[in-house]
Amino acid sequence: MPFCMATLIHPFSAFALCARIKYGTIRERSGKMDYIIEFDLMATAILAIMLVAGILQPFHNKVLRRQYLMLMILVFGSSVFDMASVVLVMNPYGTPFTEQIAFVCNTLYYLCHFLVVYVVTLYLLYNINGIVVTGYMKAFVFVPTGVCEVLTLINPWNHWLFYIEDGFFEHGPLIYGMYITVGIYVFCILIMGIFGWKRLSKAVRVVLVTFEINMPLVLAIQYVFPRLLLECAGMTVELLILYFAIQSGDMIEEAIEKETAITEIERKSNKEKSELVKGISHEIRTPLNAVMGMNEMILREAKDERILEFSRCVENSGKLLQALVD
Repeated sequence: MPFCMATLIHPFSAFALCARIKYGTIRERSGKMDYIIEFDLMATAILAIMLVAGILQPFHNKVLRRQYLMLMILVFGSSVFDMASVVLVMNPYGTPFTEQIAFVCNTLYYLCHFLVVYVVTLYLLYNINGIVVTGYMKAFVFVPTGVCEVLTLINPWNHWLFYIEDGFFEHGPLIYGMYITVGIYVFCILIMGIFGWKRLSKAVRVVLVTFEINMPLVLAIQYVFPRLLLECAGMTVELLILYFAIQSGDMIEEAIEKETAITEIERKSNKEKSELVKGISHEIRTPLNAVMGMNEMILREAKDERILEFSRCVENSGKLLQALVD
């Protein structure tokens, strides 16, 4: 899979670079911001491959598989909508209609983005505590995400999160709520990880440490350099870490369990076969001994050569059968 990813990353990067060279001068003259979309392109290519692999590959833990597939779908959607919105905004021949479509795409990006943070929190909580978050606990964890989702849905009327002005995406007064929401989830996972550190496996520890470093770092870079679309790439990196640290281990565990189950079935089959042969040989040996004993009496008492010939054939056949049973 890494080789396939590498073969797709470079063509996408080259395409984005050529597009910037071709339209960069026109955008500068038209006042459009030149967003850097290569990271989103690479993230989309990697996520497409991971999504196909995740659907086709079986996983032992159905809860992890379901949550991981949901994460990949949401991050893939975030990346696609993020690219679509900035490409439409960067379009030097754009119209108010294209800006409206860009606004819709960016709204869908925020909706997916907030859900990603929520689902990855459920995923990590499951790996930390070993239980599925359900019921009131799940609703409680969803509260910050729910608030952000509502703000995103009403944003077209009040522009509290973002708006488009003169070909630029501008932040609204409540955009910091997004960073606060992510900070709440990161802090809660950090506290849970600290209290459960001793019982965690090495793979889960690696995932927790990288998550606590990756998410704040990517958001900080995105905030300082708004032209650099890095959030989806950062989430893709986190998904890759989850895949190699946890999901691949789950597949290995499933393969080992299948092999163990097959070995156990073969062992039971051999045992049952041995018991069956043992029982059959016992059942055959008893009447065989009786036949051999009677035939021996015939050999001692009979005078007719024809009868003796038949009796010797019975004796030879009996000895052969006795050797097979033994």
